[in-house]
This record gives sequence, C-alpha cells and structure tokens, in this order.
Amino acid sequence: MDARRRDRGALVTVWRFGPELGLSVLQRGRVELSARRALATGPTVLPILPNADPIGLVLWETSARFDYRLGEQTTFGLSMITRNREGHGPEQEGRAEARAFF
Repeated sequence: MDARRRDRGALVTVWRFGPELGLSVLQRGRVELSARRALATGPTVLPILPNADPIGLVLWETSARFDYRLGEQTTFGLSMITRNREGHGPEQEGRAEARAFF
C-alpha cells in the first residue's frame, strides 16, 4: 500500500492485492503465477507519487514465469507480464532468457 499526503492535506491511497502461486514441475523446473489488482482512493495519483506512470494507473497486472535448470550452472526461463491500464488497452511483455552461473 502506498499512502502520501498532498500539500493540501488530501490523502491518496493505492492498494495492490492478489494471489501468487508457485509450483515445482518435473525434476528441475518451477512455475510461478501471480495476479495483482490496484485500487486508488483520493485525488489523482500522478502528481503525488514520484514513480507513477504518466499513462495511467495499472488496474490489473498478471504474470507467469517458468524456470528450468538445464545443468548444474545453467537455467532457462520464460516469462510473460500483462498490464491493463486505466483508459488504455492491455500491454504485454514476454521474455526468454538463459542464465549461467560462474
């Protein structure tokens, strides 16, 4: 929860909540799923929060991630994030990565 006071004394509150689930799959894999919902009360949040995105409050954010250990020091991962902003269509971001540990 983020709560900040404006100079005029109005209180703005942003609540983010939602479930998360993580499961081990196969012998070396892991799947993680999450969904977040944001609710805001008070005047507009943009001039108050220093890290607020100028294109609107994220109403829903869902993510899915799959990691699989290929060897002793190498991991392969896939992830997908979807954000639904107030007044805009959903935006999606996908990523595939290989990580090596030394």
